[in-house]
Amino acid sequence: MKYFYSSSMRIFPYYDTPIMNTKIYIILLLMIQVQSIYSQGGFAKTYRIETNDLSGTNYFPNFIQSFIVKDNKVFCFFYATDTTVSRTFNAYGSGFGIFDFEGNFLSYRNIPYEGPNNYLDPNGMVTFDHKTFYTIVNLEKNRAGVLKYNYESGHKVVFGIDNIKCDSPDTCATLYAGLAKDSEGNLIAAFNVSAHESKFPNARKIQVTKMDTMGNIKWNTILGGVNKTYYNNWCKSLFVDSDNNIIIGMKYSNELDFYQTIIYKLNMEGSIIAQLNTPPKLNCGNVYDIMENSDGTYTLLSEWCKNLGIAWFTDVSPAIINLTRSMTLISSNLAGNLKFYQATQQKIVKANQGRDQLFIWNRSYPYITEEYDSVKQKIDSVLNFTQRATLVKINEKGDSLWSRHYIVREGTIKKWQDAEESNVFELAALPDKSGYLLGGYSYRDLAYEELNEAYYVPLLIKVDNDGCVIPDCAKFTSTEQNKEAVDVFKTYPNPFHNRLILQQDLNKKLKYMVYNLEGKLIYHFDLFEKGDNIIILTSAWPAGTYFIQSFDQNKLIQEAIIIKKIND
Repeated sequence: MKYFYSSSMRIFPYYDTPIMNTKIYIILLLMIQVQSIYSQGGFAKTYRIETNDLSGTNYFPNFIQSFIVKDNKVFCFFYATDTTVSRTFNAYGSGFGIFDFEGNFLSYRNIPYEGPNNYLDPNGMVTFDHKTFYTIVNLEKNRAGVLKYNYESGHKVVFGIDNIKCDSPDTCATLYAGLAKDSEGNLIAAFNVSAHESKFPNARKIQVTKMDTMGNIKWNTILGGVNKTYYNNWCKSLFVDSDNNIIIGMKYSNELDFYQTIIYKLNMEGSIIAQLNTPPKLNCGNVYDIMENSDGTYTLLSEWCKNLGIAWFTDVSPAIINLTRSMTLISSNLAGNLKFYQATQQKIVKANQGRDQLFIWNRSYPYITEEYDSVKQKIDSVLNFTQRATLVKINEKGDSLWSRHYIVREGTIKKWQDAEESNVFELAALPDKSGYLLGGYSYRDLAYEELNEAYYVPLLIKVDNDGCVIPDCAKFTSTEQNKEAVDVFKTYPNPFHNRLILQQDLNKKLKYMVYNLEGKLIYHFDLFEKGDNIIILTSAWPAGTYFIQSFDQNKLIQEAIIIKKIND
């Protein structure tokens, strides 16, 4: 006899009966009173953006870049595409949207550009009154600035920044490094700029600019390591502490793309008051985010680069760097046991409870497709990789407490174009400390052709303090009836309507099959790690009873009955 686990947390015996034989399952259904034992859950949602003329769906890239949480609202700057103009470089710009905490999309506006100003790729977000918001944007091919936008009136102003040049659209996309505010109502911005005083044309420095909210510049400061052949300074983080001091985190790289990390501390006048340089060619990389601790120390989310001595090759992992108030090193640890995984962008926040920390990390994850090998004349399984939005919780030493990975628009993968790529760029705690919000995008190749959806769509995720979309998912690992049983997976809700959430709780590759009551296979997918969360869109499924089976190397290890409600 084996045991059957349902999301109503009851255990029922079942026998090795083929799925086509439904009599035993029907009897079991009569025994089950399906109910939700969970509190209100989180969500992982994607959204449809309309064209500016409201003529239909905008099928071009639109996704969340930055957000600020206030009361029951989530205010967002979007990387946005204006599809009412020709599909050119100038069609891409910025948008502004508002969500509530239940994931409802309340409003959205594309921010129209004027002349050569396209407001491309907003980065960072600041507000003083939650009506007028600021972000850094790329304006023209070789010019960046600060966009000031009032969402109530739609009024916008752009403050161009001098001395910011780039050589091509590719480098323009990474002109800026961060935006923050001080307690006196000023804006602080950091930019990656060409070092024109250098005889090396590709050399770069970091410019830090302080301005008021009317665009009046108070000072500019240029920072970075010395200019020489193939040496560049890159900045991805900027922070203003409780004393209005400015912390800048930089990577100073050579032709092998590693050399050292440089961290500056500036006072309110832009003068350097403290500095940390890591030893050359040792464990260094980008600094993605900076936060201040209650004892006045700083925590930085960075990269731990293991230099292997092989030209043009480094292994990169997330790292936590702790510094004193005077920028001396306290500790540097690998974060979350995520060795040798590269990431695109990261944010770190203090945990709502205790002294732990959470960070987002867009990791590469595996998936399997089957392809015909004409040489071997057989079908082979091919291992591929895609980016996954990942939330990690760590303790003060950097040890991983848990990680969650969120899959939103992925179904049965028959070819590589079916796999979803998701990235998150923003992370914030909810005001009531009940959980966290993550924002970014979901991408699927051929989404327009096969799903009638945009390729890139906004992604907003709400989780509880354990990173769970399924409420209280971390609290159930066994049951009263079977103390030794460990959940292979959990589903929520049950009954479900338009979406079903499944979380895997076993750290190995598993295959999942979903059958209807007649035994017909209607859905299947693979998951690879503990913490994988897949959100299955079920609006096309008929109301009725379904069975989910989980397999480890073709051996059935868990089964659950789920029920889809009749549409209201």
